[in-house]
Amino acid sequence: MFQHVLFPVDFSENNRKVAPYVRDLVTSPPARLHLLYVVRDLSHYAGFYVPHPNLEGLAQELVKGAQRKMDEFRQAYFGDLTDVETKVMVGDPAECIVEQARGQGIDLIVMGTHGRRGLDHALFGSVAEKVVRNSATPVLTVNPYRL
Repeated sequence: MFQHVLFPVDFSENNRKVAPYVRDLVTSPPARLHLLYVVRDLSHYAGFYVPHPNLEGLAQELVKGAQRKMDEFRQAYFGDLTDVETKVMVGDPAECIVEQARGQGIDLIVMGTHGRRGLDHALFGSVAEKVVRNSATPVLTVNPYRL
């Protein structure tokens, strides 16, 4: 059915709840699993009197830390699967997810929702909502509180 499934993660409790669902999707019939974490781009903070080299160093450290977390997450939830690709990107999460789906020939994007409402939703928005609006690839959103 699906040959390439993208599961963007933020290492939250929601991802841990959705991971078994994703695992079922990619094991029967077998599909390649693409795990993606996006480190938010810090360049828009450059005008806040923070020396630019400090921002670059912080971004590099965030990427290294994210890669370690990604390796741990993969091992914990998909360690016995052989067809898993992991990637850490820097940028806007929704844009990177859509770009990765387009560039890797993804058949399905699976995302957990955070269920933010009101002011939280207004301030932080919804990455899943932005991906649904902008992706040509089908997006399956999963409410981790209903699993």
